[in-house]
Amino acid sequence: YWDVSDTVEIIAGLRSTEEDKSISSASWFYSPPPDPSTYCEAADSFSETTGRFVVNWSPELSSGADSLFYGSYSTGYKAGGFNPGNACDDQLLSEEVKSFEIGTKNVLFDNRLQLNAAVFDYSYDNLTLGAIVDGLARNTNVPESSVSGAELELIYLPTDKWRLETALGFLSTEIDSEFLTDDASRLFETFNLKGKELPNSPEMTVKLGAQYIAEFGNGWWVTPRLDYYWQDEFFTREYNTGADLVDSWSVLDLAVSFGKENSPWDFTLFVKNIEDENSITHVETNSNLVGSFKSIFLLDPRTIAVAFRYRVD
Repeated sequence: YWDVSDTVEIIAGLRSTEEDKSISSASWFYSPPPDPSTYCEAADSFSETTGRFVVNWSPELSSGADSLFYGSYSTGYKAGGFNPGNACDDQLLSEEVKSFEIGTKNVLFDNRLQLNAAVFDYSYDNLTLGAIVDGLARNTNVPESSVSGAELELIYLPTDKWRLETALGFLSTEIDSEFLTDDASRLFETFNLKGKELPNSPEMTVKLGAQYIAEFGNGWWVTPRLDYYWQDEFFTREYNTGADLVDSWSVLDLAVSFGKENSPWDFTLFVKNIEDENSITHVETNSNLVGSFKSIFLLDPRTIAVAFRYRVD
């Protein structure tokens, strides 16, 4: 840590990682177990030095306001490894990432407004990704890929009783390099996935929340809260086919809490998925070896529950 001035701070650090990995594995199908001498045997060592550099600026503001502006650069690392099975010639390379982020965190108007924002960019080398290689499920490495986006968070207290929340997320992902892999749902044809989106990466998400504290006589209070979540469409596999697409979906939840001042007891009534939507939230497209069927995952149906809490001093 280095306090450059009363308002500027620099944070820097390094980490050295060393890992030793080994594997002994075999697989068989409707046959006697193989002789242990034929097992896949492999070992390797992995090492890397990663670091982080951050500059924070906290300008002097008027009373009732506090702000932080920051910029950071960091590197990350995940050691390679092995795929279990009968062959040891498909070793995973180590995954590396370079990360840039700039943002701001603010508390304004006598703590009534909290505003946070950030933009980021991640560049991956050898991102680990599950794929089909020569008809077999394997973890493999995407040579180059990228993730960039922005986040915005807003919490506003217009009065002592109201709390309003908003969170927005924006995301862009891409496989930047040539990447050949088989698609088990399309007769194991080989496809080049350069330019495709990474799986499970919706371009936009929205969270909205509102709650109100109602106070009654004799110290009783009630706090209703409403939460809304919306998610953009996304692909569940790196092939980005129509079979992999999950449409945008949303859900609305309600919670009502009851309690009494200075009482250790309170309880909350939950109503999840008020509108009883049956939106698809994920799909799995399976190999043609088992019929290329799809597994569909839905929102939980409307669920009503009560939670009791007792605080022990």
